[in-house]
Amino acid sequence: MAIFAILSFLFGAMLGHRFTVLVLVPTIVVATAVAIGFGIARGDDLWLIGLTVSLVSVCLQIGYLCGAVIVSLVVASRVTRIRDRVQTTVSR
Repeated sequence: MAIFAILSFLFGAMLGHRFTVLVLVPTIVVATAVAIGFGIARGDDLWLIGLTVSLVSVCLQIGYLCGAVIVSLVVASRVTRIRDRVQTTVSR
């Protein structure tokens, strides 16, 4: 279950880096199907499958949020650097 959580978080961060929030809906649907499939194949109990599906869904969303925040911080840093460079050039 921890592997599913880590992979979901990383995949969510990758999605947050590249796509809009609407990509989460089909991603969560596919991840739910995959988690259910793996749970059935391993012979897990129903409550464990439900817990895995919930964990994967939450980790995807948290990963997406972290990826989007990182992109925003990088863009803000670049804008600040460019603005400082332009102000320095203009003041000369």
